[in-house]
Amino acid sequence: MAGIFGFLKKTNTFDSLDIIKSLLEHADQNFRHSSNYEIIDDGTAGLGYSIPSLSSAYPLKSKDGNYFFQLFGEIYLPDGSLLSIDNFEKYFLYPFLKDENGFLQKLDGAFVFSLYNKIDNSFILCNDPFGNFALHYSDNKNIFIFSSQIHAITSILKTKQFDAQGLSEYLGLGFSLSGNTYYTGIKRLQPAEIIKVSKRNISSEKYYVPQYKYDATVKENTELIKNAFISSIEKRLNNYNSVGAALTGGYDSRVTWAVINHLNKKNLVKAFTHGLKESRDITIANKIANKLKLDHEINIFDDRFVESLPGLWEPFVRLTEGLIPVTNAHDIKSWELGKQNYRLLLDSHGGALYRRQFMKVAERRIKNSDSLTDQFFEYVKSPLLNLNLLKDDYKHEAITNSKTALKKYFDSIDHIENTGDKIDLFYIHQLSANRYSLAGNAQMNWVMLAHPFLNLDSFTAVQKIPLRYRKNQYIYRYIVNTTFKKLKSFYLENMGLPAPYFGFTYFRYFPMVYELILQRTIAKKNNSIYKKLSLRKSATDYDLFFRINFKQVEEILLRENDLFFDIIDKNNLEQFLKNAENNYAYKLSALSNLITFKLFLDIF
Repeated sequence: MAGIFGFLKKTNTFDSLDIIKSLLEHADQNFRHSSNYEIIDDGTAGLGYSIPSLSSAYPLKSKDGNYFFQLFGEIYLPDGSLLSIDNFEKYFLYPFLKDENGFLQKLDGAFVFSLYNKIDNSFILCNDPFGNFALHYSDNKNIFIFSSQIHAITSILKTKQFDAQGLSEYLGLGFSLSGNTYYTGIKRLQPAEIIKVSKRNISSEKYYVPQYKYDATVKENTELIKNAFISSIEKRLNNYNSVGAALTGGYDSRVTWAVINHLNKKNLVKAFTHGLKESRDITIANKIANKLKLDHEINIFDDRFVESLPGLWEPFVRLTEGLIPVTNAHDIKSWELGKQNYRLLLDSHGGALYRRQFMKVAERRIKNSDSLTDQFFEYVKSPLLNLNLLKDDYKHEAITNSKTALKKYFDSIDHIENTGDKIDLFYIHQLSANRYSLAGNAQMNWVMLAHPFLNLDSFTAVQKIPLRYRKNQYIYRYIVNTTFKKLKSFYLENMGLPAPYFGFTYFRYFPMVYELILQRTIAKKNNSIYKKLSLRKSATDYDLFFRINFKQVEEILLRENDLFFDIIDKNNLEQFLKNAENNYAYKLSALSNLITFKLFLDIF
């Protein structure tokens, strides 16, 4: 896994060179990336990296030799320039040391960094405000150690003990919350968090705390969001000569391409789409690409590709450390293809801030009179619980401890009044930072990640816009209207179903209701007739993928692993697989998290 790493020794229990070589080996994982490290103060401390996008000049060192800096990702300085070797000291290091919190709030980019201070023998670790990348750390009486790769830390400490709370959250929610991990004594750096470590102390603080205070200037704030988004994309296009951007049938990528076209720089960007041949995504993306005359690369998931998917599952789980389901393993091939076409990928992930597509469904199900924690848990709980394959004691602990973690988190943001805002922030702080950040780490093995939507200027303005505007795609429609209106003539992709651009908020449910009726009346009886009548043409069909590869699914799940079958009831699993093999009523995609969990235990 591409990433950064380092240590601060408190005793002579560990050998410095052994530590750094082991950390480097885990970061490299046979990718043979650009890599380097520095051992400082006669072996007291060290830091380094293995990232294809960085030069051997890293870790950077101040001219006086007192500061050592390691970056993962990209940082745009307050003047809009990209952080580099040339401007590091004058325009990053000393402004940061003078006013840490104020300076960090002026930066843009997806990043995590470490800074070692030789004068007082201390480290600073810092994450961007959205936690785009994962960084793990452990602190004990002998050593402080950090790494993008959690298993690099367990290999150094020679211990790997599951944390009861963290494991319960993993089983109950699919990931651990608020910086917990499934291993005892190992934490994960959180969004907008600064960790300061010396031989005697460790402290943590947030340099940015979201507020969600609405005001009446909706149009003005939306204009601020648009301008910040345009500026963020323009900075990338000015600093990289090889850029790609996803092109799908949805809102996120459409807004990105509207801005690229608005900047008259579409010829500098490669459009990229992947999916099944007849999917709505590819159909709509093709029409947009032809209209804009884009350089468009398509990765089709054909029969040969689908049959090869099991070969990607284990490498994907190894890279994402069991936190991203194997239903996303095809991303590896997309990243590999991306590497051949561009160096930086403009990711259009912005729904958590502007569209609320995922969380507004949860909000609609929550009644103010009942417990937020209990209701929200029912929405976000892991598919592992729904399968009813966990043994009773693990199931009970997963439910109890997951609810405890959810309540603790929602109590920590009690200053935010609106339930919808709390749910949106959960998506950013937890789903994104504690789960999707591992996908960000993995992608960096091939292509640089850029999130132009995720910048503080935009996010601060978003928090001033009432929910009703964020629910109805007002911000997205405003940006398209004022940058490239012609994109409004194309249908939208909505969960594999067609949706009109105009009236999307109200009419997108019609094909979904039609599809639900088909599923209840025909799908279970005659799958071939159902497929002919169906409107749904998804970019990915995980039930199809798993059914084509059912024998591999069965082999993975049933091969021996004592810990797995201590947690999972083997008899119930065997019965489920027997019933599901030839019965299309069974949704095999429900096994995604289970396959991921099993591979995680097999590998690690």
